[in-house]
Amino acid sequence: MAILRWDPLKDMSLVQDRLNQFFKEALYSVPALGEEKGGAYIPPVDILETGSEVILLAELPGVSREDIDIQIEGDILILRGERRSEKGTDQENYYRMECSYGVFHRAFTLPQSIRKNEIQARFEQGVLEIRLPKEGHKKKVHVKVE
Repeated sequence: MAILRWDPLKDMSLVQDRLNQFFKEALYSVPALGEEKGGAYIPPVDILETGSEVILLAELPGVSREDIDIQIEGDILILRGERRSEKGTDQENYYRMECSYGVFHRAFTLPQSIRKNEIQARFEQGVLEIRLPKEGHKKKVHVKVE
């Protein structure tokens, strides 16, 4: 029986290869957005803050105004809706279908300083704009340390 020399780098290389394979399989086994196997339409959202309000902008192309639902539950703003396909897939011979359709649900935690009874929403050209006015500015108080 021959004596084999142990190479620790070879073992590390095998572990690295197995980890790479694991992550590769995990990433590519997830269905793409819009697929029937649990995919969902997730509208992209921008949230910005000015001196007087927080503004939420959601891109909702192809969504009708009637299919949008905005609710406030406690300190959570909930945006729900549905992006419907105009035609059924069995009516056309698609070569490729990348657009996502379906029901969506997004929830956002609101800052404590929002005046909930003055929230306004506007939907124009596929962009939903929700304006969340903030409470008046609180003065900073400097405390002198003795």
